[in-house]
Amino acid sequence: MFCPFKLDDVKFNEDELQNLFTKGTKDYIKQAVTIDNSLKEYLNHDGSLSATKMENDWFPDIDADVFISHSHLDLKKAIAFASYLNTLGLRTFIDSCVWENYKDLLKKIDDKYCVSSIKTNGSVIYDYDTRNKSTAYVQTILNSALMKMIDKTECLILIETPNSIKTKDLKSITTESCWIYSELLMSNCLRRKVPKRAQKHNVSNRLNLITDKKPLIVEYRVDTSHMVPITIKDIEKASNNGKNLGLDLLDQLYINEELVRGINLYGEENGKED
Repeated sequence: MFCPFKLDDVKFNEDELQNLFTKGTKDYIKQAVTIDNSLKEYLNHDGSLSATKMENDWFPDIDADVFISHSHLDLKKAIAFASYLNTLGLRTFIDSCVWENYKDLLKKIDDKYCVSSIKTNGSVIYDYDTRNKSTAYVQTILNSALMKMIDKTECLILIETPNSIKTKDLKSITTESCWIYSELLMSNCLRRKVPKRAQKHNVSNRLNLITDKKPLIVEYRVDTSHMVPITIKDIEKASNNGKNLGLDLLDQLYINEELVRGINLYGEENGKED
């Protein structure tokens, strides 16, 4: 990954949002189905789970430029935004394609290993301790797969809304999503891979840079200071009325001095090419 961005919400008008969402839904479903099919392949014939195969073979058919991180409450916005970037020549990946579908795999494992008893009405009771272990195993593997996906893409864009990020003050920025917490942490710790085309665009010299009980909510303190703030208007400006598409569009975002002033995208590897 080269650069993490935080998008100031997805501010399309209602008609634009609906049209982009309708177009983007097909791509989203396609990615989700691809992952769902691959999840089934990680179960061995004897019913055991191949963690090594899962880690080495996740997302075999997915090649993306942009990893989109978002709250599950903003799924419609995420799909619309992904569709918008697709029209600008960028390949996108929406994180919920993974953490929604991993539940299918977890259910298969739980039904195989964690059933304690079955009531006469057909409802299943799972063993608490065994299911805790199965959940931990699958989520650990999933988190590793997400990290590899973020590392493989060129940039991460967080859709920053009140659903994804809670800002009480400058020293108290939190999220209630463990997935967003993990993804932002990864975006800050992963190696910075400078695109080889950076020299062509002179980037190196310009960047200095089910009950009525109260639901369980956990707040994770997050750091977004390493992320470059952008808006839809910044993306439109970088595209130059469609003249800059795909990776050229990303380059224009990287070299926008108003955006990146004072932010070092290279970290400790300034000037080092991929």
